[in-house]
Amino acid sequence: MSATEIDIKRVSPLDSIEPAPIDLVQIKPLGSKLQWEGSRYNLRTTAENGSYVLWNSYTGAICVFKPEQRPGVQALLKEGYTGSRSGVA
Repeated sequence: MSATEIDIKRVSPLDSIEPAPIDLVQIKPLGSKLQWEGSRYNLRTTAENGSYVLWNSYTGAICVFKPEQRPGVQALLKEGYTGSRSGVA
């Protein structure tokens, strides 16, 4: 790996960028059901210990899931979710 490349399993490339000011907004739910779909900015990889690493290149958010959670997370990313807030969602 050259000196200019970044290992995204260890460091987010966005860590070196100054964050822009963000206005926070409270979003009111449209109904009793939650509707969600995976972002097109999500990048995924598997760590050496089997953990499932999900990185959103738009927001810079990084989530690490246990190996046994991988199938559920992959299903949510592929199919989205509509329903109540429970379990992984």
